[in-house]
Amino acid sequence: MSAPSPGGSSPTYRRPEKNEVPLGEHRWLTVVSPDDPDGTELVLGPDEHPAVKPYKEALVKDGIPVTSFAVDDVHAECARLRGLGVRFTQEPADMGPVTTAVLDDTCGNLTASSGRKTTRRPPLKWCKVAACWIT
Repeated sequence: MSAPSPGGSSPTYRRPEKNEVPLGEHRWLTVVSPDDPDGTELVLGPDEHPAVKPYKEALVKDGIPVTSFAVDDVHAECARLRGLGVRFTQEPADMGPVTTAVLDDTCGNLTASSGRKTTRRPPLKWCKVAACWIT
């Protein structure tokens, strides 16, 4: 994924950085979740190549995410991210066997969160008359 000044001032891709490779005036790096430093690494590269800007703009214009992350519960993850100030360009939507949502990563990319649909059941309630749990 490309980002201006990867790992720098972007609110989306903050430290901790896991690996950094200097590339002259730029750098290639990976970032990880502070909650799981040995987990998935996201590779960020410079967006200075002349092909990157029109590529990113075309994807955003057409609403196409540059990448997608699998999550267990798209609705819960969207609520969590919204609480952190993330802006979604597509609210959670059913797409066949999965639910997806798309967010603006603030670096000129769209990123999707996707997860298998789960059947949302209403909470169970205790019925005193029948002495059992009901929906």
